[in-house]
Amino acid sequence: IIQRKNLLARYKWDSDRFSLHKRVLQPIAANLDYIIIVASALNPKFQPWFIERYIILAESCHIPVIICISKSDLQTIENPILKYYQEQLEIPVLYTSSETGKWIEELKEKILWKNVVFVGKSWVGKSTLVNTILQNQITKTSSVSEKWWQWRHTTTSSQMHIWDKNSYIIDTPGIRSLDFLEFSKEELLWYFREFLEFEWNCQYRDCTHSHENNCSIKQAIEMGKISKERYHTYLRLLSEII
Repeated sequence: IIQRKNLLARYKWDSDRFSLHKRVLQPIAANLDYIIIVASALNPKFQPWFIERYIILAESCHIPVIICISKSDLQTIENPILKYYQEQLEIPVLYTSSETGKWIEELKEKILWKNVVFVGKSWVGKSTLVNTILQNQITKTSSVSEKWWQWRHTTTSSQMHIWDKNSYIIDTPGIRSLDFLEFSKEELLWYFREFLEFEWNCQYRDCTHSHENNCSIKQAIEMGKISKERYHTYLRLLSEII
């Protein structure tokens, strides 16, 4: 058994005969070099909120992130938050297409000799992307009703694949919801690292950067130095903790 250097995990709601509302820690993968967050350009529609939650979770686990926008042959994504991730957070963003092979080689170069996990919501194309890297249909996919236009993966549990020497891919089931490990409201700010350089100028030492006046983080947002979208993510997570 290899000693665990990191762990990607989440809480999920579970029930048993002792409790109808029980939160259980669910490990997703361990000893990771990268978390590949997969979001689709279309079908389903691109939504940064889930990416944001995974970025914060990865920060808390000290695991680097790569964002992969799948199905990029279907639509061009010009959301400014992706540019912010690249320039301010130094997170690589790859626009891939399993259909055309676009940026697949670049992705393979980044994860060669690494242990990585692919995460994302259902139908974003994780398993199809894994199949493209593996160059064969090991991870099965199946179509669903045209009414829903999505692809439904038969992946029901995490699966590890070896695709090159010392190169491992873990494919996870689509996760509909993502609860965090137990963050305090003070700890939450640590995972928004671009906020930290501004917080020291707040008028109040215990400023939560939400409702207070003379908040330097809110001033930085008005000046365009911090993404409004990132700030809204912070407020939503803060409200969950409080």
